[in-house]
Amino acid sequence: MPKKRASFYATKPSSPAHSSLSSSGKPKDASRSLASTASPTGNSVNDRIQQLRLSQGSQNARASSDVLNAGTSPTLPPSLRHILQIPDASPPRPRPGLRITGRMRGPSGPVAPPSWLKRRDNGTSSQARLRTPRHDGERTKLERLPGSFLPEERSLIATTLKALARNWGWHVEYDQCYLATIPVRYKEALLHYNACYGANGIDKAGLEVLFLDETELEDATGAEGLTHLDLATFTGNSLKLNELRDLFGAKKAIASADEDSDPTPESWDAPEFTAQPSALPRFHSLTHLSLSHPNRAATWKGLLDLVPHLTTVTHLSLAYWPTPTLSPNSTTAYRETPQGNVNYGARNFYSAFDDDWSEAASILRRLGKSTICLKWLDLTSCHPWVQALGYKQIDWFGGWQALETVKVGQGWIPDCFKEGSDKLAWLQIYRLSPGYTSIEQRNQLLDWVQFEHKTGRMEGSVNALIDRAKNKVDEPENEELRRERNVSDWNSDWRHLAPDRPALGYRSNRVVFERDWDDWWIAEAIVDLDHLLRNGDG
Repeated sequence: MPKKRASFYATKPSSPAHSSLSSSGKPKDASRSLASTASPTGNSVNDRIQQLRLSQGSQNARASSDVLNAGTSPTLPPSLRHILQIPDASPPRPRPGLRITGRMRGPSGPVAPPSWLKRRDNGTSSQARLRTPRHDGERTKLERLPGSFLPEERSLIATTLKALARNWGWHVEYDQCYLATIPVRYKEALLHYNACYGANGIDKAGLEVLFLDETELEDATGAEGLTHLDLATFTGNSLKLNELRDLFGAKKAIASADEDSDPTPESWDAPEFTAQPSALPRFHSLTHLSLSHPNRAATWKGLLDLVPHLTTVTHLSLAYWPTPTLSPNSTTAYRETPQGNVNYGARNFYSAFDDDWSEAASILRRLGKSTICLKWLDLTSCHPWVQALGYKQIDWFGGWQALETVKVGQGWIPDCFKEGSDKLAWLQIYRLSPGYTSIEQRNQLLDWVQFEHKTGRMEGSVNALIDRAKNKVDEPENEELRRERNVSDWNSDWRHLAPDRPALGYRSNRVVFERDWDDWWIAEAIVDLDHLLRNGDG
């Protein structure tokens, strides 16, 4: 059988040829002549369709020409139109084919599926999830020192300082002369950004280049007026404590106004003569220092060698520091004696289990003897050994007499205790309610509660000691004893540095122990959880 052939229909009809192109001769094809003679008046269907197309095309061309003429025709200002009494010109007509709607068009493409718009929950409630403690290598966000300066987040200065911090090594190598000329307030912000975004940190050479003074480089700003020094994450990594001690101990000569004048007075008894120091430490105006997030190479022995140069520091951050000890590698070592085996160091492997923090308290006492102007101390995430603050070795009436605030938070807080959470979510976690928590999360919550409860008891004992001492000193019969304590030699050594401080052996204020939370219901929940834990009610 012959194949059936499908008829072909043109999708786009061809436009008629112009009349000038038509031939005046006889038609070669007989069928064309018959078709032309069949409709002499042009009333056939094809002719009518062609006429409609030609008319629509002329209308579109006329509309486009009107738009062009309206945009290019000369116009007059409204004031001249009013004087000449010329009516206002009509607005231009919309372009043909332009669709005007009352709202903006949405994004192109199909609608996003619901799975893309739905927030993932991982099958657990947001009230029951606990945030794991912060790791040592995480440096996304660091706590700022109180009163530190940072430019606006999206300003050009902030963007520039972040770029300098991310490429610090290259700039120290090739832009040494320019880094030293940065204003001092921007140097403070640059150090903080380097701690957050820097790849390798700042070493001793980088600090020396940054704080060159005008005696070493022209137009250098030095460290004059520097109050905040943020060295978080640098200690023990790129900056060793002995190198930092050398930087703090280095002194700069003071340029005299008249170097040729003889400072020697005519008479040694002249009252106007005062001995002027010939040199000052490089960071003599420093009041805020951050040494948080140290590396394992940072030791308390190196810190104790550094603190004699920190007599002017009022705010010190030692967040995430390890347990204070002078022999960190000797916790399991011992030596044989005729009386038996004796621990090699002052702290052994079981000191943490026995709550024995006597060595930590002794080290903190040595720290307090040098930081005599300290008012604010950050011990965040030092909760394993923060109980040492309650020992009698801590001198709250001597070196730390001016200490007002101590941060003792654990560095993280469970979601069930955050703002906006259910106030009974902690009980659901403790009871191991189905779909609410797991055993691991329950153990994390109980450990957090135990440390918070111990810290609260330590805070109460310290402030009770201060209150008892304050009441005894205020009694009239102890006035002579207090006067004897105030005339000690050690007291006269530091009184010229801080004349506004109260007398030695007396505190007029209590110590505030700041946490990561400040809600009454959290305090009650901690007490209830600790009671349940002690009684074994689960």
